[in-house]
Amino acid sequence: MTYTGLTKVTPGTFKPLQNLRTLDLSDNKLVEIDGDIFYKYIPKLATFLFNNNRFSCDCHLVRFVGWLKHTSIQISGEDQPCFSPSKLSAVKVGDYSPGFLECKIGLQVLLYALGTLVLLIFTAVITFYRWDIRFWWQFKVRPKKTQGYIPIDGEFDAFVSYSSKDEDWVVGTLVRNLEESEARFQLCLDNRDLIPGNFIIDNLIQGMEKSKCCLFVITRNFVKSEWCNFELNTAISKMLDERKNVVILIYLEHIPDKDLPKNLRRLKKHVTHLKWPNDEGQRKIDIFWKKLQLVLYHKKETFKQRGTVTEEAV
Repeated sequence: MTYTGLTKVTPGTFKPLQNLRTLDLSDNKLVEIDGDIFYKYIPKLATFLFNNNRFSCDCHLVRFVGWLKHTSIQISGEDQPCFSPSKLSAVKVGDYSPGFLECKIGLQVLLYALGTLVLLIFTAVITFYRWDIRFWWQFKVRPKKTQGYIPIDGEFDAFVSYSSKDEDWVVGTLVRNLEESEARFQLCLDNRDLIPGNFIIDNLIQGMEKSKCCLFVITRNFVKSEWCNFELNTAISKMLDERKNVVILIYLEHIPDKDLPKNLRRLKKHVTHLKWPNDEGQRKIDIFWKKLQLVLYHKKETFKQRGTVTEEAV
């Protein structure tokens, strides 16, 4: 069967020739040969010649090459080079061996599916625990930079502004969780840390000047308080004068934007604001404290850097 222009040989071609002893397929244009021909249909073959063809060394040829490597019959043609692809032109047909996964489609699909699943799980874990990871890195991996912080020259980490009607939460929850944390944040409370007998406004300005940022506990009580709004406006002026983003808002309860004063509505769009997870479970509460501590630590680290807040922002 030489010089016939054959390009492909399938098992059915030799099905009726099970007693065939010699087969010569030389000088054709064979691109591939199905290896099952030799295993199933011509078991008595003694001589096989297949020189001068155009074999494509790919997955379709693997079964045939496997037979060549293990057969004991007389063969000729295994030393001819792969006709394609061009990158394998120096490889002999009889030596062709694909990569480990190249022809294992099922295994490729399985590994791809497993890889995708692992990536999805990893992404979900990172997303769900992102604040835990950031907190762990900041306060566990780098403890020397965060633990045992002592304010310098009377400086505080944050000046806390709140309505006196919310003092129980501020003192019993906010102060306890921040000042007793690993970072030992130092908060400035007007009824605890400022000089008695001074003018209230002087104490307010002094407290803000000694603090790296201003922490406002926003409630309906805060919104209704003229003094709290005065403190907020003072902090906004300080932020604009020094061009530093020094304001953090904590919303202790949900307040629709329409019920907020104009300055607070506009400020909310440009500064850090956190919502207290009231009745949302311990997990949400833990995340809240980690977020707040990370924000405060960032304010402490960037205290001397210029911010990007402009007058148009507020």
